[in-house]
Amino acid sequence: MKPHHILKTWFGMDFVFPHWALYWLFWFSLVMIPVPMSFAHHSGPISYRTGLFLGTYFTLITFFLAMLASYIGYKYTQSKGRTVPDYQNKRYRVMGAMLGTGPFILYFTGYLITIPFGHAPNYVFTLKPSPQLEMELNHLLGDDTIEYTPFDYSLDEQEVTYVTNGIDSMFFDIIARPRKYPEKIVTLTKGDLAYTSAINKHRPFDFKVINGHCYISTPVESFTPRVIDHPKFESPITISIGKEGEMLVDANGAYNVRFNACGDRYSVGSDFFKRYALEAYLQYPHIYKSNLKHIKVYRPTITLTLEHFDEHISNF
Repeated sequence: MKPHHILKTWFGMDFVFPHWALYWLFWFSLVMIPVPMSFAHHSGPISYRTGLFLGTYFTLITFFLAMLASYIGYKYTQSKGRTVPDYQNKRYRVMGAMLGTGPFILYFTGYLITIPFGHAPNYVFTLKPSPQLEMELNHLLGDDTIEYTPFDYSLDEQEVTYVTNGIDSMFFDIIARPRKYPEKIVTLTKGDLAYTSAINKHRPFDFKVINGHCYISTPVESFTPRVIDHPKFESPITISIGKEGEMLVDANGAYNVRFNACGDRYSVGSDFFKRYALEAYLQYPHIYKSNLKHIKVYRPTITLTLEHFDEHISNF
């Protein structure tokens, strides 16, 4: 195939590309150098880091192809009878420049190719189905759930699959704790167990900040205030009636107020045994009792959104 080349006046030499595809890739990369940064404006569709990485990437491709064309061009010019001063040393220097940029270009190109392809977890539960268990699982996984197997309350045991794009590890720890670390969950007295088992909540507990302290609350049909204590707690679990008649549970110590909110990983306090008891006996008792086992199964995914590429390139 006839080589495609860019004529240069430097030393009367031609810059020769071994294939037409590399010739046009050189021009494409050269034109593309300023494009990513022009789209990385503060109000643009991609982040500044993404624009910087892509601009650098196209610059290196342009540089590498120019060096490749120079390397072949020196020999091509020499073969045409025109003398290239310091011929061999120039070819060595050009080869060194290519070796310095080539591996990075190959690595980053491979990284770009793999960005759309990933794996997302499905969570498969073997459980005793009930409306309360469905409510608790949906409260933990609902925001991240694409779909899940409908619960059949007539069954004694059912396998339910939650299809997700991944969930917060804090939520998964809550689900896995009774199977993986049962010793971290304290055993309450018979009276306290009977009290917590009789709670019939209408919806999952929500976090509240009252007078600078963390509470969890939910509407409950009927209950009496109570104090639940254990030697491993730094402070007891105090259950009272809120202003609107809801059950109000003191979570202070298990969670601390941070940025006027509580309930996330950044507000977790030092009273771990109290937090685990709140989860096991009040917030998610049916998950703790009726989730017999669970496994995580990964499925392949393809994501071609600009936001997905922006996130991965900016975190390169």
